[in-house]
Amino acid sequence: MITEKGKEEIATLIKTNFLRMNIGTGTDSTNPNSNTLDNPRTVVSSNNISAVLSNDNEIEFKASFSGSESALTGYTISEVGIFNSSDNMFNRVDFEGVGPLTSTDVLEFTILVQVE
Repeated sequence: MITEKGKEEIATLIKTNFLRMNIGTGTDSTNPNSNTLDNPRTVVSSNNISAVLSNDNEIEFKASFSGSESALTGYTISEVGIFNSSDNMFNRVDFEGVGPLTSTDVLEFTILVQVE
């Protein structure tokens, strides 16, 4: 059992340390030892993510990506992951592909993480 205070502390650590989101064109990888997306399309060197504690044990991560980025235009995006500054992946979500992206498209992602 994790105590309520423990859940709050873990959620705060996750929110503080995982500040990047990246997207890719990969498939349905389920390898828990993987530290990368299957096929990343963009590497964001600066923080591009909003992470907010939505209650004591939930973190809401939000990020947006512009189709005008050369690494994205013309591609179908089907995976998103959250990373820390050392490129360690916290989680990966695959989904039905969106695209191919045009230069005017904007992809917005919201991922809710609950510490239970």
